[in-house]
Amino acid sequence: MNKGETSFSDQRTLCLGEIRSGQWVLPVVRPFHVDGRLHFATWKDGAMVTVVYGRDRLVAVTGEGSFRTPPLVRPQKGIALNADTSQGWMEATLCDRAGDPVRGASACRIEGIEGASISLPWKQELLPMECVLCIRLGDGAKVFGVAEK
Repeated sequence: MNKGETSFSDQRTLCLGEIRSGQWVLPVVRPFHVDGRLHFATWKDGAMVTVVYGRDRLVAVTGEGSFRTPPLVRPQKGIALNADTSQGWMEATLCDRAGDPVRGASACRIEGIEGASISLPWKQELLPMECVLCIRLGDGAKVFGVAEK
């Protein structure tokens, strides 16, 4: 590569810039926030673009199947999910620490909803001192997090 030239042979090739004669650097752009959304700079189709993620939405559980949360200490105000079921469905079952369903707490099916704080319907008095959520996903639903309401 000659002085002042840039290479774009594929998506994995990054732009190199010369800072001094014979020394090349790879620019690093850290994630940044704009209007409450997290932006990452990346290469796509030979150009630098940004990929945008909503708050607390960088990592998700998705696909067909099920998982259990680690034990949660009894939330004082109930449980909420950061989830997206706009394309798909999910079913949450309230369980005790051992993974057995809590008597009197019906499974909750959620579909067609997207939100950072989707309230689960169980009353606080039904929640054991330590509880586990057993969550089943289908048709593209995503769970980003579990938190107290």
